[in-house]
Amino acid sequence: MTGRVVANAPYAFFVHEGTNPHPIFPKRPAYALAFWQESAGAFQVRSSVFHPGTEAQPFLRNALDAVMGD
Repeated sequence: MTGRVVANAPYAFFVHEGTNPHPIFPKRPAYALAFWQESAGAFQVRSSVFHPGTEAQPFLRNALDAVMGD
């Protein structure tokens, strides 16, 4: 028996496999990153931020297991 699951979103691999900690920069160097920081109660503007990484969420493997049976 064979099976296949597909995710077309360009970021699907990173959600499925997780990411390591990494810096985030604006797409254009002259721009800045702006985001709401709840703990500060205000918008923050930065030239870069450090993302702590994300835990893997193997939704493709889980879907395949559900369809094929463990």
